[in-house]
Amino acid sequence: MWLALPLAVPALHLVRPPSAANQQLAELQHRFDLEKNPVRRAQFFSKKLGPALISEIADLYRTAPLETANAQVRAYADLVSKLSEDLTQAVPDPERHSAGFKQLEIHLRNALSRLRDVSTSLPFNDREELKKQIGRLERVRDDIFDKLFPRSPRPPKEEPQ
Repeated sequence: MWLALPLAVPALHLVRPPSAANQQLAELQHRFDLEKNPVRRAQFFSKKLGPALISEIADLYRTAPLETANAQVRAYADLVSKLSEDLTQAVPDPERHSAGFKQLEIHLRNALSRLRDVSTSLPFNDREELKKQIGRLERVRDDIFDKLFPRSPRPPKEEPQ
């Protein structure tokens, strides 16, 4: 009988209450909202809040109604778009001052990969909204990438004679 007690006690520490993840996400959101500098906001989002939101979205597509998950991915795409716009306004030359842009682009690359995986796990008829938001996020990522690495005019190719 005394052996059962020590085995049961550690098991209680392994179980997290369901609201712990929501509380952590709310804390990250609060810290994000307090930050006013667009570069630091982008860096914080890319390293902490963004990955947490993507994990929540993936969980919602597995467990919640489709409308709830779609609303969350739309809100995420809106937040990323606004963050990109604020960063662009704050930093006039991203090619030389890449802080924030670089982290956001890397985060989006990873987030898009995860969202594509989620999309393939959904029934075909349920993928439309997620694919639409993936396309939107791809355009934001491409825009950030183009700002980081602007294309210089290519010299014209010489025609063989």
